[in-house]
Amino acid sequence: MTRGYWYCLYCEIELMPQHVTNDECCVECGHPVQWNSLEQHPKYGKWIKVNDELPIRDEYVLILMKTKEYFIGEYKGAYGWRFDDFTCNDREVLCWMPLPEPPEVEPDDV
Repeated sequence: MTRGYWYCLYCEIELMPQHVTNDECCVECGHPVQWNSLEQHPKYGKWIKVNDELPIRDEYVLILMKTKEYFIGEYKGAYGWRFDDFTCNDREVLCWMPLPEPPEVEPDDV
């Protein structure tokens, strides 16, 4: 499955995987949900302020520090952010952005 997110058309909200039943229905309303690729997300390719929204825990994202340095790392919830064997708290991170899907490359293309 490609990277993406679950969306309930009835509730009009994004859902975490634990809020989707085995038969792909929303646990809140019981209506079917759809899987959307990351590229379909309205915030795809845009910086998201950490004060507005945090990424899904343990998913790698592009991080912009307040020092204007960029890193690829992951959000670890109460443990803050982790990248390059370094951790920091939310006050040091300005924004984040989802990573794009990697290109499909044939072994002969490398």
